[in-house]
Amino acid sequence: MSLLNRIAPSHRNTASVPSRIARPKNDLREGIAAPIAALTFEGETVLGVECSDATIAEPLRELMGQDWRKVPPLFCDDAADLAPHLERLISEGEAFQAFGADSAAGMLSFSGIVSGLRARLIVAPAHAGEVALQEALKEGQKNEAQAQLLRAQLDSSPTAIFGLSNGSDPKPLNAAAQAMVGSSAGKTAVAGLFPSAEDGPRQLLSPDGTALGWVRVTHVTAPDGTAFVHIEDIDQQTRVERALESFMTTLTETFAHLDSALAIFDRNRQLSLFNPALTDLFDLNPATLAARPSFREFLEGLRQRRMLPEQADYTQWRRRLSEAVECSGDVPFQEDWTLPSGQILRVTVRPHPRGALAFVFKDISGHVMLERRYRAEVELGQATLDRLHEAVAVFSASGQVLFTNEAFETAVEYDAFDTLTNGGIEELVTAAAAKCAPDSTWRDMQNYALSTDRQDRWSGLVETVAGGYWLLRANALPDGSTMLAISTPVAADDGGRDQVALPKIAAAGGG
Repeated sequence: MSLLNRIAPSHRNTASVPSRIARPKNDLREGIAAPIAALTFEGETVLGVECSDATIAEPLRELMGQDWRKVPPLFCDDAADLAPHLERLISEGEAFQAFGADSAAGMLSFSGIVSGLRARLIVAPAHAGEVALQEALKEGQKNEAQAQLLRAQLDSSPTAIFGLSNGSDPKPLNAAAQAMVGSSAGKTAVAGLFPSAEDGPRQLLSPDGTALGWVRVTHVTAPDGTAFVHIEDIDQQTRVERALESFMTTLTETFAHLDSALAIFDRNRQLSLFNPALTDLFDLNPATLAARPSFREFLEGLRQRRMLPEQADYTQWRRRLSEAVECSGDVPFQEDWTLPSGQILRVTVRPHPRGALAFVFKDISGHVMLERRYRAEVELGQATLDRLHEAVAVFSASGQVLFTNEAFETAVEYDAFDTLTNGGIEELVTAAAAKCAPDSTWRDMQNYALSTDRQDRWSGLVETVAGGYWLLRANALPDGSTMLAISTPVAADDGGRDQVALPKIAAAGGG
C-alpha cells in the first residue's frame, strides 16, 4: 500500500493543499496543481523532505537517511513507474518527467531535476490533460502490444497471407508471404494465381513453365470487405497422396489377379479394399462394396445370398466370429465354411498392427472333394488288402513300410506294429526271420526290394519254426515300391501233391 493510501479520506484531495514547495524553474504546471512533496537526495540517500500536508509529513520524514529505493513504493502502486527514472536521476543526473498511478490519489506527476550536486524529486497531482494523455499512451501501448503479438502470430504461420486491393498487386502480409515472393521466379509464380478467385489446390509454375510445387489457395473476405488470400504449401502432402494413390492402384491391380477373394476392413471395420474375385465368389454388386459397408453389413449381405454356413443362432455365431477375430492378436484366424450349396470356403483373417483386418476367402471345394476321394480310395485299398487271405505288405523304394493287412500282422506277430511302420524293411525282415528257420531268403527279398536294377518278380520259399513253409512273392510296382505277398504252399501229407509243388516252388525261389 502506498503512503497516500494511508491518508484519511478528508485529506486525499491534494490539489487543495497550499503549496510551500518550490517548483522547478522549467515547470509549466504553475497554477494548475500544488506539489504534494519534494525530496532531496545526496548520492543514494534521502537528504531532505519537504511536505505541504502534515498528515503525510511524519511518514516522509522517516525516509531521512534511507536509501532512495524505498521512495517509489510510497507514491506508486507499481514502483516500476518511478524507480528507473529516479535511478538515472541519482546516478547520471538525467532529469525526467514521469507519471505513476496511485489507487488513492489517482495519477501523480514526478519531476526529477538536478539542483547543484544534489538530485531533487517533486511530486504533484497530474492535471486532467496529463491524465488523459497518459491513459491514451497506455491504450496505445496496449494496442501496440496486441499488434506486435498479432504480427508475431502471422509471421509464425506457415501459410502465406496476401492482401488484395483493386488494381494493385497482392501485398504480402506475413513472413511466409515475403519468403514466397522473395525471388523473381516465386513472385511470377504467385502472380500467376491471381486474379482467379478459384479456391483449392493449384500448381505454382515458373516463367518457363517448370513446376515449383503445389499450394492450396483460399480466399477470405473480412466483415469490412477487405479481401485476403491464404496460400498453404501442400507440395509434400500432394506428393505423399499421389504416391499413396499410385501404390493403392498397383495394389488393387495386383489383387485383381488373385484367385482368392480379398476384403480389407479398416480399424473402424469399414470395407476399404476388395478385389474382383470377391464379387465373383459371392455374386456381390461392386457398387455396393464401393460404398464401404461395415463388417456387419457385409456379413448380412452374404447371409441374404445364402453364402454363410447355416446356423441355428446367427446372432450368436456372428458374435463368436467377431470375438475370435478380434482376440486372435497377431496370429491369423482360420476356419472352413460349409455353405448350404455344398461349397466349402476357407476363411483366413490376418490382423494388421494398426487395427485393420484382411479377410481372404478361398474356394476349397475341389481340394476337399479330391482329398475325400483320396481318403476313400486309401480306405478301400486298405479294406481290400484286409480281406485277402494272403499276408501283404508294401514297401517304398527306400524300404519304408507303406501298407500291411491284417493277415500280414498276424503272420509276423509283431505287437508294436506302429514302430514297425515307422521303421522299415530292416525291422520287418528281422521280425519275420525270427518266425522262420535260419535262411538267407529274407535277406534276398530285402535286397530285391531295395535294388534299382531288378526283375519284375521275385519269389522264395522259407521254412517256419512251426514246421510249415511260407511262399514269398515280391512284385515291382511302377513307382519303384515293392509288394510282398506271403502264402502257405500245399502241406506235405496232402495226397502227395506237395511232392510236385514244393520242388517247383523251390526252383522258383531262385528268382
